[in-house]
Amino acid sequence: MKFSTLGAALTAPLLVLGLAACTTPTEESENFVSVTNVPVEPSVVTPIPVEPDTVLIVRATATALTGEQLLLEMQVHQAVPFDDVAAQTLPQAVVLDCPGVLTEDSIAAEQWSFTRATVTAIPAGAAATWPADAAIGMLPSAEHVLLSGRGDMTDLSDAADSALAACMRSKYLVGPGQGGLAVGLPADAADARGFTGWSTHPWGFVVASGTLSNCTVEVTELGLTLGAGSDSWATMATESQCAAGPATEVDDF
Repeated sequence: MKFSTLGAALTAPLLVLGLAACTTPTEESENFVSVTNVPVEPSVVTPIPVEPDTVLIVRATATALTGEQLLLEMQVHQAVPFDDVAAQTLPQAVVLDCPGVLTEDSIAAEQWSFTRATVTAIPAGAAATWPADAAIGMLPSAEHVLLSGRGDMTDLSDAADSALAACMRSKYLVGPGQGGLAVGLPADAADARGFTGWSTHPWGFVVASGTLSNCTVEVTELGLTLGAGSDSWATMATESQCAAGPATEVDDF
């Protein structure tokens, strides 16, 4: 396995098949998209600078059936415990989106941690209308974790799953934009290995329409110390998926 100077460009085998902190959250800070949480317009989306707590970066090009393209980037950040006073937007968002499922007391009793991922989708070339049926799915999905989305993230809920809590619906981008994910990980704050639960899930992108190409994965030195790049990890790069993580994923709820 070879790694880049950023920390590590994961080159494991291909598999056939991707919150800003404040003690008192404000309406703006609840987006947990970046350090500054400055809202952006899709027509002027720019890359988010790599932050010191970044553990993994996944990049890909999404191409719709119409030929339109988006440059995708996901930055995954170091997990924080449920009681980290500098990152309360994360647990608060997931608890808010999990009515009847999670409470502040339950995440404390079960020693949850929370991982933040920031995502940008930037038009390649002249900005154009992205097809409505070319949504870009985020990984991990709600099939395996409880999660929240902010910014331009949507859950594409319909009549079939409208009864589900928002934290049980997978998240998507439906065109150019910027968004954030907060992923909850039970018992991770009590793990003697130190917040490695994030590395038991794949992170990146998946599409059901169009294709993904130019898939690259970079693991930082911090990520290597927190469970990434193990023998069970691989880059999953196909026309429908660009992600990094374990080949076998377990449910966290």
